[in-house]
Amino acid sequence: MKLSIITLLLILLLCGCSTHPQNENGKFIRIDIENSANNPFNLSNLSKEVSYIKLETNDSCLINSIKAIFYIDNQIIIRDNNSILFFDNTGKFQYKVNHQGDGPEEYLRLSDFDICSKNETMHILDTRKKQILQYDMKGKFQNKKDINFWAIGMQLFNDSTSILYSGNQISQNQSYKFTIYNKHLTE
Repeated sequence: MKLSIITLLLILLLCGCSTHPQNENGKFIRIDIENSANNPFNLSNLSKEVSYIKLETNDSCLINSIKAIFYIDNQIIIRDNNSILFFDNTGKFQYKVNHQGDGPEEYLRLSDFDICSKNETMHILDTRKKQILQYDMKGKFQNKKDINFWAIGMQLFNDSTSILYSGNQISQNQSYKFTIYNKHLTE
Protein backbone atom coordinates (compact mmCIF):
# COMPACT_ATOMS: atom_id res chain seq x y z
CA MET A 1 0.00 0.00 0.00
CA LYS A 2 2.90 2.36 0.80
CA LEU A 3 4.34 1.76 -2.65
CA SER A 4 0.99 2.63 -4.27
CA ILE A 5 0.74 5.87 -2.29
CA ILE A 6 4.32 6.83 -3.13
CA THR A 7 3.71 6.03 -6.80
CA LEU A 8 0.51 8.10 -6.80
CA LEU A 9 2.26 11.05 -5.18
CA LEU A 10 5.13 10.89 -7.64
CA ILE A 11 2.76 10.74 -10.63
CA LEU A 12 0.58 13.52 -9.25
CA LEU A 13 3.73 15.55 -8.73
CA LEU A 14 4.56 15.16 -12.40
CA CYS A 15 0.94 15.75 -13.51
CA GLY A 16 0.59 18.83 -11.31
CA CYS A 17 3.42 20.70 -12.96
CA SER A 18 2.28 24.06 -14.26
CA THR A 19 4.78 24.34 -17.08
CA HIS A 20 5.59 21.53 -19.48
CA PRO A 21 8.44 21.58 -21.99
CA GLN A 22 6.94 22.26 -25.41
CA ASN A 23 8.32 22.91 -28.86
CA GLU A 24 7.31 25.81 -31.08
CA ASN A 25 4.17 23.93 -32.26
CA GLY A 26 2.84 23.63 -28.71
CA LYS A 27 3.38 19.84 -28.71
CA PHE A 28 5.04 18.13 -25.78
CA ILE A 29 8.66 17.21 -26.25
CA ARG A 30 10.54 14.21 -24.98
CA ILE A 31 13.06 14.69 -22.19
CA ASP A 32 15.72 12.01 -22.06
CA ILE A 33 17.05 11.39 -18.57
CA GLU A 34 20.21 9.44 -17.97
CA ASN A 35 19.72 7.25 -14.93
CA SER A 36 23.05 7.23 -13.17
CA ALA A 37 24.21 7.25 -9.57
CA ASN A 38 26.93 9.72 -10.59
CA ASN A 39 24.48 12.04 -12.28
CA PRO A 40 21.25 12.28 -10.22
CA PHE A 41 18.19 13.92 -11.75
CA ASN A 42 16.09 16.33 -9.70
CA LEU A 43 12.38 16.46 -10.50
CA SER A 44 12.55 20.20 -9.76
CA ASN A 45 14.35 20.55 -13.12
CA LEU A 46 11.05 19.80 -14.91
CA SER A 47 8.94 22.59 -13.41
CA LYS A 48 9.09 25.84 -11.49
CA GLU A 49 6.06 24.98 -9.38
CA VAL A 50 4.69 21.78 -7.89
CA SER A 51 1.31 21.25 -6.26
CA TYR A 52 0.01 18.23 -4.37
CA ILE A 53 -3.55 17.01 -4.67
CA LYS A 54 -5.03 14.85 -1.94
CA LEU A 55 -7.61 12.50 -3.44
CA GLU A 56 -10.91 12.01 -1.64
CA THR A 57 -11.28 8.63 0.00
CA ASN A 58 -14.63 6.95 0.67
CA ASP A 59 -16.24 3.56 0.05
CA SER A 60 -17.12 4.52 -3.55
CA CYS A 61 -13.60 5.44 -4.61
CA LEU A 62 -11.15 3.16 -2.85
CA ILE A 63 -8.18 2.49 -5.08
CA ASN A 64 -6.76 -1.01 -4.95
CA SER A 65 -3.92 -0.73 -7.44
CA ILE A 66 -3.00 2.16 -9.73
CA LYS A 67 -2.47 0.92 -13.28
CA ALA A 68 -2.55 4.30 -15.10
CA ILE A 69 -3.13 7.99 -14.40
CA PHE A 70 -4.26 10.71 -16.81
CA TYR A 71 -4.72 14.41 -16.21
CA ILE A 72 -7.08 15.74 -18.90
CA ASP A 73 -9.31 18.83 -18.83
CA ASN A 74 -8.74 19.44 -15.11
CA GLN A 75 -9.67 15.85 -14.28
CA ILE A 76 -7.53 13.20 -12.66
CA ILE A 77 -8.42 9.85 -14.20
CA ILE A 78 -7.10 6.70 -12.52
CA ARG A 79 -7.32 3.15 -13.83
CA ASP A 80 -7.67 0.64 -11.02
CA ASN A 81 -7.82 -3.14 -11.54
CA ASN A 82 -11.28 -3.20 -13.18
CA SER A 83 -12.59 0.35 -13.02
CA ILE A 84 -11.74 3.91 -13.99
CA LEU A 85 -12.13 6.62 -11.35
CA PHE A 86 -12.61 10.32 -12.06
CA PHE A 87 -11.58 13.09 -9.66
CA ASP A 88 -11.70 16.84 -10.21
CA ASN A 89 -8.53 18.95 -10.02
CA THR A 90 -9.03 19.47 -6.27
CA GLY A 91 -9.11 15.69 -5.64
CA LYS A 92 -12.89 15.44 -5.10
CA PHE A 93 -14.29 12.13 -6.34
CA GLN A 94 -16.67 12.58 -9.28
CA TYR A 95 -17.67 9.12 -10.51
CA LYS A 96 -16.45 5.64 -11.38
CA VAL A 97 -16.79 3.69 -14.63
CA ASN A 98 -17.03 -0.05 -13.99
CA HIS A 99 -18.70 -2.26 -16.57
CA GLN A 100 -17.13 -5.56 -15.67
CA GLY A 101 -19.28 -8.50 -16.68
CA ASP A 102 -20.07 -10.87 -19.50
CA GLY A 103 -22.74 -8.77 -21.21
CA PRO A 104 -22.43 -7.34 -24.74
CA GLU A 105 -21.51 -3.85 -23.47
CA GLU A 106 -19.21 -5.09 -20.69
CA TYR A 107 -15.61 -6.24 -20.36
CA LEU A 108 -14.42 -9.35 -18.56
CA ARG A 109 -11.00 -7.87 -17.87
CA LEU A 110 -9.90 -4.27 -18.17
CA SER A 111 -6.51 -5.09 -19.65
CA ASP A 112 -5.65 -1.54 -20.71
CA PHE A 113 -7.35 1.67 -21.72
CA ASP A 114 -6.65 4.98 -23.36
CA ILE A 115 -8.52 8.22 -23.87
CA CYS A 116 -9.20 10.09 -27.09
CA SER A 117 -9.64 13.63 -25.78
CA LYS A 118 -10.54 14.90 -29.28
CA ASN A 119 -13.69 12.73 -29.36
CA GLU A 120 -14.05 12.56 -25.57
CA THR A 121 -14.09 8.77 -25.58
CA MET A 122 -12.46 5.99 -23.57
CA HIS A 123 -11.27 2.86 -25.33
CA ILE A 124 -10.96 -0.25 -23.19
CA LEU A 125 -8.98 -3.31 -24.23
CA ASP A 126 -10.47 -6.58 -23.00
CA THR A 127 -7.92 -9.36 -23.44
CA ARG A 128 -10.28 -12.17 -22.49
CA LYS A 129 -13.01 -11.26 -24.98
CA LYS A 130 -10.44 -10.10 -27.57
CA GLN A 131 -12.19 -6.78 -28.13
CA ILE A 132 -11.91 -3.02 -27.79
CA LEU A 133 -14.91 -1.26 -26.26
CA GLN A 134 -15.62 2.44 -26.66
CA TYR A 135 -17.42 4.49 -23.99
CA ASP A 136 -18.04 8.19 -23.63
CA MET A 137 -16.27 9.97 -20.77
CA LYS A 138 -19.21 9.30 -18.44
CA GLY A 139 -19.08 5.56 -19.11
CA LYS A 140 -21.96 5.21 -21.57
CA PHE A 141 -21.29 2.41 -24.06
CA GLN A 142 -20.85 3.52 -27.68
CA ASN A 143 -19.35 0.68 -29.69
CA LYS A 144 -17.00 -2.30 -29.76
CA LYS A 145 -14.72 -4.05 -32.22
CA ASP A 146 -13.58 -7.64 -32.00
CA ILE A 147 -9.91 -8.35 -32.56
CA ASN A 148 -8.89 -11.84 -33.55
CA PHE A 149 -5.72 -12.06 -31.44
CA TRP A 150 -4.49 -11.65 -27.87
CA ALA A 151 -3.34 -8.19 -26.83
CA ILE A 152 -2.43 -7.01 -23.34
CA GLY A 153 -1.57 -3.35 -23.96
CA MET A 154 -2.92 -0.53 -26.09
CA GLN A 155 -1.87 2.96 -27.13
CA LEU A 156 -4.54 4.97 -28.93
CA PHE A 157 -3.50 7.45 -31.62
CA ASN A 158 -6.96 8.63 -32.63
CA ASP A 159 -10.45 7.16 -32.72
CA SER A 160 -9.45 4.63 -35.37
CA THR A 161 -5.79 3.66 -34.89
CA SER A 162 -4.16 1.87 -31.99
CA ILE A 163 -0.94 0.05 -31.40
CA LEU A 164 -1.71 -3.18 -29.60
CA TYR A 165 0.95 -4.97 -27.59
CA SER A 166 0.75 -8.75 -27.42
CA GLY A 167 3.82 -9.47 -25.32
CA ASN A 168 4.57 -13.17 -25.50
CA GLN A 169 0.94 -14.04 -26.34
CA ILE A 170 1.39 -15.78 -29.68
CA SER A 171 -1.57 -17.30 -31.54
CA GLN A 172 -2.48 -18.35 -35.08
CA ASN A 173 -3.61 -14.83 -35.89
CA GLN A 174 -0.81 -13.02 -34.07
CA SER A 175 2.91 -13.71 -34.27
CA TYR A 176 4.19 -10.18 -33.51
CA LYS A 177 4.57 -8.27 -30.26
CA PHE A 178 3.15 -5.05 -31.73
CA THR A 179 0.26 -4.65 -34.15
CA ILE A 180 -1.11 -1.47 -35.65
CA TYR A 181 -4.87 -1.84 -35.43
CA ASN A 182 -6.60 0.52 -37.83
CA LYS A 183 -10.34 -0.08 -37.54
CA HIS A 184 -12.98 2.55 -37.04
CA LEU A 185 -14.99 1.82 -33.91
CA THR A 186 -17.84 3.85 -35.38
CA GLU A 187 -18.25 1.58 -38.43
